[in-house]
Amino acid sequence: MPPIFYLCMYWMPVAFCALLSMLAGYQNYKRDTIKCHDEYYVPSFSVGRLIWLLLSPFIPIYNLVVTIYYVIPAILVVGTLHVLELWDIAIIKSKHKIEDKDK
Repeated sequence: MPPIFYLCMYWMPVAFCALLSMLAGYQNYKRDTIKCHDEYYVPSFSVGRLIWLLLSPFIPIYNLVVTIYYVIPAILVVGTLHVLELWDIAIIKSKHKIEDKDK
């Protein structure tokens, strides 16, 4: 295998995981800025979480697990919806005719 293949196998999950970490950090920041005015505010975005979000993409096994965790459910959901739409045929037909709602 060419060396570029091995570089891609490492850096693609790192880039994807880094993007997900940035999005998660932004969502946590926005959620805390909205909830900081509440009476019972408990901060969820801390320095430790920020450090974890910055370092986590570079942990080799972790970034592969995160990539699989986020990609596979999306593929399964989209695939399932397409299969359900494809086979969306009523077993028992309605006895009543559906009237045109525009009339």
